[in-house]
Amino acid sequence: MAAMRRTTTVASYISTISEVDSDFSTTSGQTNNAPSRVVSRAGSVLGGRRKNSVFNSSRRPTEMLDEEEESEPEIDVHNENGEDHDVHSFLSAVARKTKDKVMASWDDLYNQRAIHEQNMRLDPDERKKKRENRSEKQVEALPIKSLLATYEPIIGQARDYQLELFEAAKKENVIAVLDTGSGKTLIACLLIRYMLDMELQDREAGKRPRVSVFLCDNVTLVYQQASVLECNIDCKVGVFCGTSNNLLKKKFWDDAMKENMIFVMTADVLNNNLTRAFMSMKDINLLCFDEVHRAKKDHVYSRILKNFYISPGLDPADRPKIFGMTASPIDATRGDVVDVATRLETILHSKIATARDLKLLQYCSKKPQERVLVYPKSKPIFYKTDIYKKMEESFGNIEMLKKSFTRIKHEHEKLGPWVADYLWKYLLKDKIVSKLIQLEEVQASQMADAAALKRLDEDISLVRQAEAFAAKQEISDPDMDTDVTPKVQALYNYLVGLFEDDPNVRCIVFVDRRTTAKGLSGLFNILEIPHMRVASITGRGRTDSRSYDQTASLREQMLVVHKFRRGVYNCLFATSVAEEGLDIPDCNVIVRFDLYSTMIQYVQSRGRARHIDSTYVHMLEENNFEQRQKLLDVKQSEIRMREFCEMLPEDRMLTGRYSEITSNYVPQGELCWEDPETGAKVTPTSALSIIQYYSDILSAEATNQPVAYRVFNVDGKNYACDISICTSRAEGSRTTFRGRPMPSKIWAKRIAAFELAVKLREDLELDGWLKPVYEPNKRHAMANAILSLNSKKGKGYRYKKKAVFWTPNPEDPDPEELWATVIRIRDPSVLGFGYQPYVILTRKKMPWIPSFDLYFDLGPSAIDFVRLAKPIRMADYDGMQDDLNEFTVRTFHHVFNKKFKFTTKVTPYWIGPILAAGSAEITEDSVFDEIFDWKQFSYAAKNELAPNEFHDYYYGERDGEAKGKVMMEVRNFSRRFLSLGLARDLKPTDPCPEGAPGHGKFNIFEYTMFMNATGNWKKKETTYIAGLRQKWDIVVEAERITQWFPLTYNAPRDSKNLKKTAYVTTIPFYISPLNSDYYQTCLTLPAIMHRLNSYLHAHHAFSLLGLEIRVDIGLEALTKDSDNTDEEAAEQANIKKGMGPNYERLEFLGDSFLKMSTTMALFVHYHSDDEQTMHIKRMLLLCNKNLYRHASRLDLMQYIQAHAFSRSQWYPEVEQVDKIGKKVNKGDIETFVKDKGVADVCEAMMGAALADQGLDAATLLTTNMLDDDDHRFNKWEDFYKAYKMPAYQTAPCVAATTKLCEMLEQEVGYKFRYPRLAQSAFLHSSIPSSWDKTPSYQRLEFLGDAVLDMVCIRYMYDKYPKFGPGWLTEHKMAMVSNKFLGAFCVDLGLHKHLRFTGAQLQSHIQRFVEDVHLTKELATKEGVTPPNWWVNIKEATPKALSDVVESLVGAMFVDSEFDYNVAVNFFNKYMLPFFEDMHIYDSYANQHPTTFLSNKMRELRCERFTIKNAELPYDRTDPDAKPVILAAVIVHGNILAYGEGEQSKYARIAAAKQALERLDNMTPDVFTRDWCFCDKIRDEVEKIREEKTKGTDVVTAKHLREVFGAPA
Repeated sequence: MAAMRRTTTVASYISTISEVDSDFSTTSGQTNNAPSRVVSRAGSVLGGRRKNSVFNSSRRPTEMLDEEEESEPEIDVHNENGEDHDVHSFLSAVARKTKDKVMASWDDLYNQRAIHEQNMRLDPDERKKKRENRSEKQVEALPIKSLLATYEPIIGQARDYQLELFEAAKKENVIAVLDTGSGKTLIACLLIRYMLDMELQDREAGKRPRVSVFLCDNVTLVYQQASVLECNIDCKVGVFCGTSNNLLKKKFWDDAMKENMIFVMTADVLNNNLTRAFMSMKDINLLCFDEVHRAKKDHVYSRILKNFYISPGLDPADRPKIFGMTASPIDATRGDVVDVATRLETILHSKIATARDLKLLQYCSKKPQERVLVYPKSKPIFYKTDIYKKMEESFGNIEMLKKSFTRIKHEHEKLGPWVADYLWKYLLKDKIVSKLIQLEEVQASQMADAAALKRLDEDISLVRQAEAFAAKQEISDPDMDTDVTPKVQALYNYLVGLFEDDPNVRCIVFVDRRTTAKGLSGLFNILEIPHMRVASITGRGRTDSRSYDQTASLREQMLVVHKFRRGVYNCLFATSVAEEGLDIPDCNVIVRFDLYSTMIQYVQSRGRARHIDSTYVHMLEENNFEQRQKLLDVKQSEIRMREFCEMLPEDRMLTGRYSEITSNYVPQGELCWEDPETGAKVTPTSALSIIQYYSDILSAEATNQPVAYRVFNVDGKNYACDISICTSRAEGSRTTFRGRPMPSKIWAKRIAAFELAVKLREDLELDGWLKPVYEPNKRHAMANAILSLNSKKGKGYRYKKKAVFWTPNPEDPDPEELWATVIRIRDPSVLGFGYQPYVILTRKKMPWIPSFDLYFDLGPSAIDFVRLAKPIRMADYDGMQDDLNEFTVRTFHHVFNKKFKFTTKVTPYWIGPILAAGSAEITEDSVFDEIFDWKQFSYAAKNELAPNEFHDYYYGERDGEAKGKVMMEVRNFSRRFLSLGLARDLKPTDPCPEGAPGHGKFNIFEYTMFMNATGNWKKKETTYIAGLRQKWDIVVEAERITQWFPLTYNAPRDSKNLKKTAYVTTIPFYISPLNSDYYQTCLTLPAIMHRLNSYLHAHHAFSLLGLEIRVDIGLEALTKDSDNTDEEAAEQANIKKGMGPNYERLEFLGDSFLKMSTTMALFVHYHSDDEQTMHIKRMLLLCNKNLYRHASRLDLMQYIQAHAFSRSQWYPEVEQVDKIGKKVNKGDIETFVKDKGVADVCEAMMGAALADQGLDAATLLTTNMLDDDDHRFNKWEDFYKAYKMPAYQTAPCVAATTKLCEMLEQEVGYKFRYPRLAQSAFLHSSIPSSWDKTPSYQRLEFLGDAVLDMVCIRYMYDKYPKFGPGWLTEHKMAMVSNKFLGAFCVDLGLHKHLRFTGAQLQSHIQRFVEDVHLTKELATKEGVTPPNWWVNIKEATPKALSDVVESLVGAMFVDSEFDYNVAVNFFNKYMLPFFEDMHIYDSYANQHPTTFLSNKMRELRCERFTIKNAELPYDRTDPDAKPVILAAVIVHGNILAYGEGEQSKYARIAAAKQALERLDNMTPDVFTRDWCFCDKIRDEVEKIREEKTKGTDVVTAKHLREVFGAPA
């Protein structure tokens, strides 16, 4: 092994090749032990935290304390161990700190937590501790900015040479040339800080605001450099990179200019910015270029300077200062150093400068000791391994795999047969194969050849077989003597010794290919070298590359780097991506497995070794002159570069602001067209990106295809380019534009794009900022609108007391016909008295009225309504109209003591008697004449009173006729009795018999004349008594008729209202002409008319929306039976009994239908909208605010039934004459309904339409309710009629899609007519849109979510009719939860079809799938698996899996032409077995902490509690900062517990958990004593009610006798 590890210093190795400068060998490997001079810093610096708002990175919200309060000592919520105090301690501290009270309010808590968060942000030690204590899981969840963040300030550590270059840069444009690790970024920090001071002075002087811009060549460096600037400069830094649409908005950049004084961005972002005139060079005071050596040829650095910096219209005084940074101004190993350097100076209008004493850098920059590792020379030998032979035999002819075979062969020769076999699995991973197939599909689609598509299908099938074959191959452990090349053996031996000698080594091995990095990392992971932890980091590749191997995302790259810094990995196999931007102080070994190509590569990779004692190893093949020469070239180039720097003038200064530089090279700007309005510029290079963005926006429409270029030779010398593109004016068709001929292909393409871009702008297809005028995916203007209603806010509305049905039109003539509705009691025996049904006669035929129950003393009975089919023609009956008026008057006056002025013009309805005999057999075909009691009707209509004949009965021995008479007090009909017979054995002066009212207190006369049923005396006029004394000799046994007891619900009867036998004299009574059976049956009229009126209200309310449904369902939708019916989780307050079921269940149903209906409407109308835009549009349609608006438009509030039966409100709206002739008219009353309650009623009406008449009726009602152009559907089938199939749906499919449909048919029993829908259902958004424009599953998931939700809710609604919406909602969550849908997806095997990219998601899905299988296996006993086995799954559910189930439902729904039954059948067959008994999910439904808390509060009888939440202020510029939501459980205004989380739902859960813990440790008595006052409130309310009921003037019996002179 020692022989294999032989290394030597680079100096000694190179000396054997050629003579080199002796200084080279003496300077390598020096340590940083030289003294440094202390030089005072020149220029103004920014000290302390600035008061200017630009520098305040976070602002306090208005809720926080003011300046005076903030200066007080804050409350520390951490103990000395860094752990949180318990909630009670903190709340007690808050209370003591604020208002010295036991309880803390919401404001107290929020203000103190906000101050604490601010203090934590300002404490660097706290931030460092928090960073170091992160778990690996937390690290993986960090954003890229946090992964690259630095917290070590460097600006106070400037050395002399850095201050020297800083002083030079203050005066002139400078390119600072310093070795990697010498602190170029520190100089930039000093310069930016200086420019900020100057900028503040300029702004105070009223000059134009400008920003400092730091440019980087890649995204990694953007985040890293921004982190350094944020840590060292007290100013807000704007970070801009990527391709976000916000970067292409003028307002975005205007706002960014106001909020930031420093921009860190990729050069492409600035170039686009300047191109579109969002900014100009006048807006920039400093341009810092990182890795400035790249500014050559067509690089974006060069284009920025040539096209904008030296723009003819720009005053030189307005040009920004330039500061460039590089380790070497040249990146080639050969060539004229002076010429290359001066070209760079000319392009940047700057002068190269370095330290005055270059030897000083040897002590400051940490150069590694360089060594050479020589490995034996070997001839590349390739032979076919067994795996290679099998692959070649089966798949060698597939064109798509040719490149894979080539790569395997190359790596075999380079690394050995074991690595080659290992790489088959890497090159044929699912993600790589999917990308490969996608590239081939694009190519095949451009051929538009059926044969090509068929060949593609066959090749795809074979490629998938190759993938499966490679995955199954088992590879034995490598033999390091035979299975790898000598080069790999040498590396192995070196690394083994390296980690044996020092386990704390951090090493990076550089290679030139991604496959090499993956192969070596796989090999060394298998070898498991002690102390060695291996990973690989590879590049992302070019965006236009057709390379199909797996590339790492930026996040994956940075996660590896972050773990390398933390020591999770200590050996990286890296491509050139790691040569720049990796700042890892502990990295101490660099190995160049593959040598560098240029001197700059060498310098940069050497710079990755930042440790003070580092080693840089060159791996060279023995006797390989080419490799030796490459090493010699880079070293000599470095020497030439250093010599060039030493020859620079001593002052390193330019003589003028932009000194003329002697050079043969003169930079030329590109051909340019400038927009006269905005100054935006189009060049041939920028035109390509302008056209591409324009095409991307237009091709977002499903019918459009992206831009296509075709370059061809025109005359043998020149080339032209055709551009095929969709424009907004072409309406889906393509337009072809041809550019003028050019001598090269690339310039033909650029010129064509340039000319097309100018034409599009002239045609107004582009706006002044070169953006498409038409933007289909423009963010909705209402994206941030507040669409909810305050659930506590409400007001009084006019309640229409009487239904419109009753209201006659005074202008109409007298009715020629009336419609009869017979009202009968199904079981008359429960009445306890005689029974005779009655009829209601109306002008219009009454709608169908369902039966309902009334509750009597002897039990309940249904009330039936029979509508006669034929009307009653008034012309057939002489005088009947007048008789009806009189009979109705008589009924109300005698039965209810209300005398109305019924006339034909104003009477809403008339009442008449029906013959009792045979009434049970009455049908709608019955004849009115045959069932009507004409005898009683005529007698009562003609006679206001019947004669009082009790004297005749008494003296004529006609006792039988004395029974069944209705006796009414002559004074005001206030007391009524039903005679039971004569009491011949009693006299008026006898005491009231035992058991009768008045017994033991009064005689019969006293009771008759002056007593009510309770035995209380009433004052009467003595004159009234005097005229009756002579006729008080007859006593009648009678029963007091009472009417005011509730019949609408089964309530306990008050004993004073129960019927008792009484004894009265006959003289003070009139006799009613009404039959006693009819009279007593009419006592049911108030309850019946109240319910009938409510039914008719519902009938009219739904008629306003074009629908006639069952009135009982309609009434349920309009019934609000408590003060807080709209508060789902709250105990009902002030419940009103007897109103029937309230709207909650129907609202539960209607809410789901509204969601489905609006989702379908948007789905069929907007094919190009993404899920977010459709979600916003849907929220605008179904939000409570919109429903409330339409309810107001229709005035639906007046129909909401919020009042229980009232004895004073059921009467008809007819003029009433009271006892002294005063006319009384009562209009509408007011009802209080919360705004959210009104919206809930609207949803309940939709639910009623669905429950009664199905999808068509619900669709029509929703359309009429919303009255929106996006929802104009009158029938269910109208949705599909409006649906226009996108192009992808009907496109021909490849074999893979056909195979997918075949598998789905086996798995879910559905055969797709349009296979592309199935393909889309499994296409994750991480996969770019395929060549046939098949979109990701987001739109189908958006639709399927709503449809599946509707199916589940309808099942719950129908299956459990007795359960309320709270129970239904909680249990429904089990059916649509991510956990169940994810487990369901895996159980059906649907997860295997999901196409996606991303290692993190792949790992997450794999862990979840394993957990699902394990959980089900453990739950299965004796072959039986309980349906709720999935609740025990521990692994978090990947949302993609639950989305797939919903998108599949959406795809089947669309494919079946919106057949709702398809979704129902899918649910019944595959999902229902899990939920046939929902009671097994009681614990699952109740396990949510907020549900637990609500139940606990109900047990404690507390009605006044809530959970409130708000976001705490935080620093959005902090890479580690995340939003913190504070939530608190508030009981009677005081905080019981609080919790925090990154989202409101998590904060509320945390608060609920804390509250439950406190309640568990608290007895109910303590809770009632210290926290809840509901019992006390209820007691006080009851006292008030009792006081209101007391108002009777009570006097003694003796006093009454004295006043009225009654007999003793």
